[in-house]
Amino acid sequence: MHTLADDSASDQVFLVLYGTGIRHRSSDAAVTATVNGISVPVQSAAQGTYPGLDQGNLALPRGATGTLELVIMVDGQKANPITVTIP
Repeated sequence: MHTLADDSASDQVFLVLYGTGIRHRSSDAAVTATVNGISVPVQSAAQGTYPGLDQGNLALPRGATGTLELVIMVDGQKANPITVTIP
């Protein structure tokens, strides 16, 4: 029987965020993110299904739990920091 715990060492955790203002970025590389001051990869920067709604998928560090401060930057413009709590 396969369980989630069997692959826990290789699992990746993503946080999916929705907002506005990402789609007009100059390039995918112009979207950056930090979690508690540590740079994390942004896997996706926009979705094309819903007008005016953008999506960012952040690859969180393994073991990221507790209260996290997230900061997204698009073309050098810093969004308001947000706080997320992960049990």
